Parts: sequence; C-alpha cells; structure tokens
Amino acid sequence: MVGKILIVMIISLVSLGNAGLFAQTSENVARIGKIYNYWYGATDVAVVGDLAYISAGQHGLQIMNVSDPEHLEMIGYWNENPGYAFTVSVSGDYAYLASGPDGLRVISVSDPELPELVGSCGFDGFARDVALSGDFAYVADNNCGLRVISIVNPEEPLEIGFVDLGSGILSVSVSDNYVYLAEETGFLYIISVEAPDNPEEVARLETVHRIHAVTISGDFAYLAGSRDGLRVISVADPLEPEEVGYCDTPRLVENVTIADNYAYLVDQQRGLSVVSIANPANPVQVGFFENWDMINGVTVSGDQVFLAESTGGIVVLTIEEPEHPGELGHYRTEEFLINLEVSAGYAYLPRGSKGLHIVSVHDPGHPAEVGHFDPPDTLSDVAVSGDYAYATASEDGLRVISIADPENPEEVGFNDTIGNAMGVEVSGSYAYVWNVPQGGIRAGGLSIISIVDTEHPELVGSRRFSGGSYNVVVSGDYAYTTFYDYREETSGLRIISIVDPENPEEVGICNTRGSANGIAVSGDYVYVSDGHSGLCVISVEDREHPEEVGCFEMVDYVLAVSVSGDYVYMADCRNGLRVISVADPEHPEEHGFYDTPGYAADIAITNDGLIFVADRSSMGVYRFTPNGIDDEHINANPTEYHLATAYPNPFNSSTTISYGVPHSGNVSLQLYNPFGQRISTLYEGNRQAGIYSTSLTGGKLASGLYFVRLESSGHVFTKKIILTR
Repeated sequence: MVGKILIVMIISLVSLGNAGLFAQTSENVARIGKIYNYWYGATDVAVVGDLAYISAGQHGLQIMNVSDPEHLEMIGYWNENPGYAFTVSVSGDYAYLASGPDGLRVISVSDPELPELVGSCGFDGFARDVALSGDFAYVADNNCGLRVISIVNPEEPLEIGFVDLGSGILSVSVSDNYVYLAEETGFLYIISVEAPDNPEEVARLETVHRIHAVTISGDFAYLAGSRDGLRVISVADPLEPEEVGYCDTPRLVENVTIADNYAYLVDQQRGLSVVSIANPANPVQVGFFENWDMINGVTVSGDQVFLAESTGGIVVLTIEEPEHPGELGHYRTEEFLINLEVSAGYAYLPRGSKGLHIVSVHDPGHPAEVGHFDPPDTLSDVAVSGDYAYATASEDGLRVISIADPENPEEVGFNDTIGNAMGVEVSGSYAYVWNVPQGGIRAGGLSIISIVDTEHPELVGSRRFSGGSYNVVVSGDYAYTTFYDYREETSGLRIISIVDPENPEEVGICNTRGSANGIAVSGDYVYVSDGHSGLCVISVEDREHPEEVGCFEMVDYVLAVSVSGDYVYMADCRNGLRVISVADPEHPEEHGFYDTPGYAADIAITNDGLIFVADRSSMGVYRFTPNGIDDEHINANPTEYHLATAYPNPFNSSTTISYGVPHSGNVSLQLYNPFGQRISTLYEGNRQAGIYSTSLTGGKLASGLYFVRLESSGHVFTKKIILTR
C-alpha cells in the first residue's frame, strides 16, 4: 500500500511542478476578476498630443483623452499594486513612474486603452521624481540622491550610476549634460552626467528656505521655493549658479512649470499663479486662478494648463490670455467603493450619493454592472435577504429596495431612524441598524426594525449608548456591536441579547486596545478588527464576561473583517486583503495576502470560497489557496484534478489541504500513516466542480510523516505532510 502511495505521490509532484509562483504583492491569494476604476490623489500629469498621463498615487497610472477639454474621457489605466506613483514622464511608447519604495516602473502605453507594466528598476531608496533625456532616466531618490538608469531597453531598465546626496531630494530636471536636483532644506544640486555611468556633483547653491521643485528653461533654473515663491537661478555656467531674480507669492509654492515667457506655479491652498519671466531678473505675477481643491501637479500643452488635483481629478485651463486663466473643463473621480454585500450571484455596492450599484458575478472573472438605484440620500451600507436589499441612507434611515429583478431595483418602503444610519444587518424578520450620533443627539447605538411588512418597516426596539456604534453582526440570540465612546475614550465589543427584539439588553462588554471597527462571529469566538492593533480574538463562551484570548498585530488600519472556516479575512486599509488562520484562536497566524490597488474597506466571502473586496478604487474578486496554487488552478472551474501541497508544511498545530475537482462527483480525501494505515477521513461525499480546502488539526496525532490521498472518478493523488511538536 505504501509503495503505491509513494509512486502516485511522485506522479502528482510532476503534475504540479509550476505550483506556488507568486509576486511579492501577494501570497497564496490570486485575483480572478475586477470591476470599476476610481482613483484618488492625482500627483502629477504629463500631456502628449491628445492624451494626458496622470500619476495617481496608489492607483498607479491613469490615461485620459483630452482632445475635447470640455468633455474629458478616461480611456485606460494601470493600477496593479504600485508602491505610490508620485510623478510621470512619457517618451515614445512608454510612461515612466517614480513609484516610491518600488523604484522606477515602466509602463507600455503603445495601446493607451490597455497600459501594461513591462519593466521596473528597484533600489534601496525612494523614487520621488523622474526626468528623461535620451537613453537615460534620472530619478530623484528621496532617501539618497540621484539614480541614473539606462532605458536603452525600456523593458529592462538598469541602474548604471549614483550620486549620494543624502536625504530630502524632491525634484529632478535635466538639460544637456547636467541634472538639477531640488533638496527640501533649500539646496540646488547640479550634477554632471556627461559620463552617465559616473555622475559627478559639480556645484550646489543654498537658497533661503525649502525648495519643492525645479525646472530648467534655457539658461535658467526656476525653483518653487515654498515660502519664497519663485526663485530664478542663472545656470548659463552650471559650475557657477547664481540667483538673479525672485517673485514672492502670497502662498506656499509646491510646483512650477515653464512655457514661453511664463512660469506657472501651484500652491498649497488651491491656487495657480502666473508669473511673467520675460525678464528673468524681474519676474512679475500677472495672473491667478483659484481652484476648489488642492493642486499637486501642473503642466502646459499649447495654450492649455493641466492641473492634477490632490483628491483625484484633472482641471484644464485656457491660457490664451495668461493674465486671465479660465477653466475649460474638469474630470473628478466619483465616490468610492467602501461597502459591499454579495448574494445569489450578485454584488451590491452602495456608493454614497451615487446610489446602489448591482453587479452580476455569475462569471467571477468578468463581473458586470446590471442595475442601479438612485437614493434620496447618501447610502452607507447594504444587507440582502431574499428579494430585498436593505440600505442605510444616513439621515434618511433604512430604505427597503426590491431586487426581485436585479436589473430594475425599486424602493418599496423606508423607516427613519434616530441618528445617522450607518450600517445594517438582517436576520430573520428584523433589520438591525447601527447609528452614530446626529447633530446634538449623543445617542447612537442599535435600532431593531421589523421587516415583516417590507412596505412599512417598523421600529420595534432600540438600545442607545453614549457615543456610537461602528458595526453590528447578529448570531443566534445575540447582536454583537463594535463601539466607541468619545467621552470615556473607550472602544471595543458590546454583546446585546435580542431574545426579545422589542427589549434588547446589553449583557457583556469587552474593551479593546485600539479602535474597534469590523466584526465577525463564528461559534464561541468574535473576531474584531482593531484599528490600532490588528485582529482581536474574543471568546464569548461566557457572553456576560467576554475575554480577549488572542491577537494578531498589524501596523496598519483594519476596517473590516469576515470569517469562513478556519480563516479570518481582513480589509487592511493600506495593504489590502489579509488572510489569518484561526485554527488555533489563541495563536492566529497570517497565511496569505494580496496588496489590492486601492484602500481596502470592506470584504465579503461566498460559500464557494470567493472573496470580494471593496477597496475604494474597485471591486476585486479573489481566491485564497493556502498552498500557493498557480493561476492556472485558481479559478472557480479547474480544468483538471489536483491535490496541492499542504500549507504550512511541516506544521505543529494545523495545516490546510486544497484540491481541485473539474467535474461533479464523489470525492474521498483520506489521511494515512507511513505503514499504509488509514488514520482518518478528511472528506467523503459529493462535490461540485471547484476549488476546496480542508483543515487538518494535529490533535492527538504523533509527530512524524503522514500522507494525504485524494481519489475521485478514478484519479488518485497523494501528498506527504509532516507534523512536528
């Protein structure tokens, strides 16, 4: 028996030779579908012909058709987990992003509708700005100085030179054989790159205050001098730079670009100053434009100025008369995705004042919007039960929406609530709404609404707290809410008995160390995402005395949490999807992650193992496989049988075994010892086509070698696992 098992094991290892290949931005998690592209924080803009290329921070590169400035149109984007795109420069068919800790990213834009990452050059530093000249990219490294990168082959950029100038480099410009760098404490560095592989500092000039940006035009360097406005430096002799003129501006200057005889400066308070530099020794402000939002980047193309807004958007101004710049058009990104619910093949996404969007996810790899509902007020959350969606609408309370026809949702009833209705959970004949205080009413908490008559939902009970509630989950006879109390400066978990929904009663409370946000319940454990600590595991076996028994510490802010089986799935604001094993609740361990394009805010898990994440910029569909199956196998419908290597392996408490079934049929998953004796049955029964996982706990097993055997429809696979104590 053992011999047969070992032979099959060798065969199966060959068939899985490509398993476990992941990029650094993910581990054991793969994205299988995505919809929407909303971006936040335009940091820079470059215009080539009719296209604007926008660096958008964490949302990468956005490409816009600007041929009609009054009707700007998004046509393409690349947002596959960039570090943070600060600036963009374009040459030929490539866009170059200074991408913070990820160094230089090279994006092919030969097809602007489908930009694609084709190259990158990482280094131990922080790419803050990039300028191009010939076959070289010059990168301002905020941590170190200047990086010279050969882009002879843009798909294989290679660092060939470096100048250590210390930290604080914010901006770079290049002209002829010299590179000019602006340093935040007030220095202008001039570097000779006549020999790019041996760059050499040849001069430096100290100005009065901070410098945010530098640009070169002719024989002059123009500095955005923060409190000093525009500084003009003669670099006719780069070895002897000399300040020759300045123009004070009323606000703190952030950036500058030059066109013809004008300098265009953006400030920290939403303004664009136009300065005449016809006489560089005597620059004079001649025009001004007040914008509604802060501006990060500015560029000029023809007789138009393009402004990159800090909250996400582009403004186009006409400068036919530079003294009187006027707005031609703008594009501002819409409200973001911060909540979602998934039910019966549809995802429901409340998008603030943009209403409820309904997306078909019957094909998870190609989600498609099919319906939309416009609310009377800003939507914040949604829960789905049967043919109805229950949405909270801030000051307008609970809205009941018929989704019998998802393509044509229709409101059928509503109920006003006390305070701002922020979230909702539905269980049985009741909707449980959590509120935050409204105006002077310091009485946020839990409202219980009967939905027996969906056209006339009725408030039947409530429980008010001093302060407010973040979230609520109902399980059995209890409602579990996370809370904050400003006056007491406390936060944590409240347990409320709802045996009598008309008279809910608080029975227990457990304070957390940080700001309690998301909540999930499974058995005798409640999992709370703590904004400052990570994941708190709270035992509620004794609901009158809940007690924290485990914690998984994280450095970033976690907004939402969901639980399925032995895993907790967390929406980590900055780092995306995190997967935590709670097979041993007292010792949670991370088993996977995926750095989503945006800021992860909410998460939902379906019965077939799909993970949906709303990350402000998009809704992504993901699948977690604890053993790192490659993309070929990570899909809802695998094309062949397979048994993956257990993860972790070796293990000392529990491990997870994943397998794929391409056709429905009987499946047998057994555990054997080295002598061919069956130890236990891990699964026996019928399975539909799909990917499945099961957890194996060491329990009373002795340390040593074991074999997992998968058999289905005549196919047999075996994997070895090792238990250590």
